[in-house]
Amino acid sequence: VGPGSAALFEELKQFAAPLATVEIDLGQVTRVDFAVIGLLMDAVMKLAVTGKKVVLRDANEMVALLLQMVGIGQFAAVLPRVRK
Repeated sequence: VGPGSAALFEELKQFAAPLATVEIDLGQVTRVDFAVIGLLMDAVMKLAVTGKKVVLRDANEMVALLLQMVGIGQFAAVLPRVRK
């Protein structure tokens, strides 16, 4: 996922339309750039305002912290990866 991935986030919104809860697995995400953060924030906000519960799960510590810092935690549950 990169800055040119706006279409991917549109697909996410369409996929999520019939769902009450939308879970996004971030287990394979190692880092996120600010262009993607903006796209993700937009998608999460649009889902949240339609009454959907959004969960971003298995984020590594750096990604989870960044998501919280930019305010995504106001619209979605950000669940960090549990160390084993």
